[in-house]
Amino acid sequence: GYLIAASQDIRIRSTPDSTVRANILGVIKQGNFIGFSTGDFKIDSEGVKYIKAAVQFVNTIPESHKEVYNSLKSKTMTFYVGKGAITQHKYYAELFAKYPGINFQGKNISTMGLRKDIK
Repeated sequence: GYLIAASQDIRIRSTPDSTVRANILGVIKQGNFIGFSTGDFKIDSEGVKYIKAAVQFVNTIPESHKEVYNSLKSKTMTFYVGKGAITQHKYYAELFAKYPGINFQGKNISTMGLRKDIK
């Protein structure tokens, strides 16, 4: 799938529905790497188009976050993001050209915006 980055602050959701607040997993800040598109999309009852994304957490989690993210390392997480708040890139070179200081999970995990109570 395509590499996905946040073109503005964006809520990531467990389900593709903008009318439900309980499905918000966190907020990814503008200029951060979100994950990879899976090719699946949904349109909610409000007409918002959501793309299903996935990210695999790396084993190199910073020491300061090991307790919180230990259960996530090497696991793949899927979630939905609103299409209007993202950019999609085929190649890393395109992604780095648009966002030269981009943050990736596992390197700058404290700035990613994920809820810390995810099980």
